[in-house]
Amino acid sequence: TCQKVSHKLLLVNPDPGYIWNVRRELIPFTELHTELQLTAASLQRNPKAYGAWFHRKWCIRHFCRSNADSNITQEVLDKELQLCTNFLNIDERNFHCWNFRRFIVGALASNLLNIDILDGSWEVFIKGLFKDSNENP
Repeated sequence: TCQKVSHKLLLVNPDPGYIWNVRRELIPFTELHTELQLTAASLQRNPKAYGAWFHRKWCIRHFCRSNADSNITQEVLDKELQLCTNFLNIDERNFHCWNFRRFIVGALASNLLNIDILDGSWEVFIKGLFKDSNENP
């Protein structure tokens, strides 16, 4: 099937963005774990593969938006932060990883503050930081 072929192709060469695009269209969102394993393996092969980082970010964004349990979300985001640490220990100049780490830190803040900043609306995040604790959410 196309899923198996794209999986094998991306393990060999994680650079072609169009193959990641095909996966986003074909793979049911319920297969988050599989996609995270694939991107991790692809990044082991090429830690600066833009398509793999983008696909991982896409997976995490969709997971966070669809998952109501903040404890599970916290676990997934903590693992992502550890993955970033591992890659940055190998090469601290990997700006793809730094960009992904910035996204994960924002998602962690979003999860802790119970606000949605995953769409990039930083104004909401800033308002959440300075919100009076006596106000209603």
